[in-house]
Amino acid sequence: MSKPIPGPRSFSVVGSMKLMANLAHHQIVAVAKACGAKRLMAFSLGETRVIVTCNPDVAKDILNSSVFADRPVKESTYSLMFNRAIGFVAYKFYWRTVQRIAARHLFCPKQIKALDA
Repeated sequence: MSKPIPGPRSFSVVGSMKLMANLAHHQIVAVAKACGAKRLMAFSLGETRVIVTCNPDVAKDILNSSVFADRPVKESTYSLMFNRAIGFVAYKFYWRTVQRIAARHLFCPKQIKALDA
């Protein structure tokens, strides 16, 4: 059986929201050191479980892997983002298509210059 990911104990409703105060990144690093987290640390923000890393190699693996590309979608996303708009599209063929369209038409130099004017 694998060891659980280290992290601070949290309250059932608010989780570890106190970590998200001023300079949250400094507080998260301090808690990671106190918990002995070397590669990953887990904690709760409200009812949502969060896993973070301060290790550049682990971060690179996470950001470059298709395994971690998809993320859970909350119900509020469907109404706020028109059923998974660009920011919440599943990592599949549709995501690659939307990314290509955005790069060619929305974020092209001509469009960006038009927005600056």
